[in-house]
Formats: sequence, structure tokens, C-alpha cells
Amino acid sequence: MKILLILNPRSGRKKALKEKASLENILKSKGEVLTYITNGKTDNEEIRKIKREEPLIQLVVACGGDGTLNMAMTALRESDDLLFIFLPYGTINVFARDNGYLMNPVKALEKIINDWNVKMIYPGYSGDRSFILMKSIGFDSYLVEKVETKGKTLMTFSYVIAFLQNILKYNFKKKYKIILDGKEEHEASFAVVSNCKKYGGFFQFTPHPVFDKDFFFVALFSGKSFLELLFFILKVFFNRHIYSPKVKILKAKKVRIEGNGRTQLDGEIGFHLPVDIKKGRGVYFVLPNE
Repeated sequence: MKILLILNPRSGRKKALKEKASLENILKSKGEVLTYITNGKTDNEEIRKIKREEPLIQLVVACGGDGTLNMAMTALRESDDLLFIFLPYGTINVFARDNGYLMNPVKALEKIINDWNVKMIYPGYSGDRSFILMKSIGFDSYLVEKVETKGKTLMTFSYVIAFLQNILKYNFKKKYKIILDGKEEHEASFAVVSNCKKYGGFFQFTPHPVFDKDFFFVALFSGKSFLELLFFILKVFFNRHIYSPKVKILKAKKVRIEGNGRTQLDGEIGFHLPVDIKKGRGVYFVLPNE
């Protein structure tokens, strides 16, 4: 088996680079290893080129944060002959936490190789991009746009600054039309189309992960002010948001969002509205046994 090991040097204070030799040694038990150091965001074409030049690659190991995994999957979405392994070197690592990973990447890889639990995962697709965790519209996507368009590194500190700078500027009354499966229409000021259980790693909007299902959970919030949004978040911590008349947790295989704004997907800036979102072709992952 030929293996492509993708390392993001900006994740985990260069920890992935420091552990490069250990990861390669473990993977060599499965086959020949080709290592590529990614710039973390805009390497899609380079990764596709590697696959074209090395058509025998069967396993892709993405080392970084959730964004690194998203990038690798988007780059290789047309290849239907691949297995993926994700190793958590990011700050939050939502995918890893939702799938029972050890948080030590080297030990996680050892367990994954030993367990060899192959499972079909269904990413979300929107335009020419895929996402593994979630796509949303509202105040969060507004902040992502403000941070990225200013060229800042997407760190917690940057979000805090953007939050403080824009909390009084944002129109919390803005509404979006959410259309589920082409027929069911809703209005919301904040919407999350989710595969994962915990938004941002902390806020459990939805009952459980649905990576291996053919539908999304769709969380809709219809509040009209920052205070209502704040109370919603506080209720989430105590799992009381599901009882709020301003909150709906629904299921859908296809979602269309209309209005004026720009989405975010997996913490990165997305498309301007309107957008269509769907579950697409499944991708095989090798995961730890839970």
C-alpha cells in the first residue's frame, strides 16, 4: 500500500513536524510512505497533483486541525479509491473527539492501525467544497469573515478581538430562509447544518454525531438580539436549549439557505448566499474502535 502523509506545520506549535519520524515509522508497517508538508489552506491543487502523479496512493493520513482534514478531503473528493486517517494536531479537534480518539496523535495512530476499523463517513458538500463538521450562517460566520478578510491567523485571540469590535455593529435581527429537503421552510437568525455533536468543540447543539448517516442535524435559532443569543448559548451548556420556543433541531438530507450574508464551514470562510448543502458520496475512514 502507498501512503500519503500530509503534515500541517502550523498545527500544535509544529508538533506534527517534530513527530514526523515516529508517524512515518508506524505507517511503514502498512506500506510505502510519501510525506508532504502542507501550507495548511491553499494546497488543494498540489495535493491533487501528487495523487495524479502517484495513482497507487490508497491511504491518506491528514495531520493537523479539522481544517487540514477538510482541505485534504476537498482536494481529493474526486478520488473514490482512498482511505483516510485523521490525526489530531489542532486546537480543538472536533472530529477526533466525536469519534473516540486518543488525544496523543502518535498513540492514536498506533491504535487506529491496530484496530483498523474502516467506516463510511458522509461529508457535506456545498458547491465545489466539502466539509466534515458543519456549515453555518449568522453572527459566527460574520466573525469568521471579519477575521479572514483582515488576514489574521484564525486563533482564539483573533476571534475575541473580532467579537468585541463587531458585537455592536452586527444586525442580530437579520433573518435567513432555511429550506429543508426542497419543501419545508423556516426562518432563523442563526443556523447550523451539522455532522458533529459539539459546535466548536464545546456547544452541543445537536443530540449526537451523524458522520455515518445520510442526513444532517439542522439547528435553527430565531432570536433577534445579542442578549437572546447569549441566553441561548447559556442554555446550551445545560442542555436546556431544546425546550426553547426560539430553537428548532431538525433533520434533513438537503438544505438551502437564502438571504444576504456569507457562510462559514469548519471554521473557514464559505460562500455568499444562497447556498445549497447536501450529503454526498461517502468517504472511507480508518477509525479507532470506540
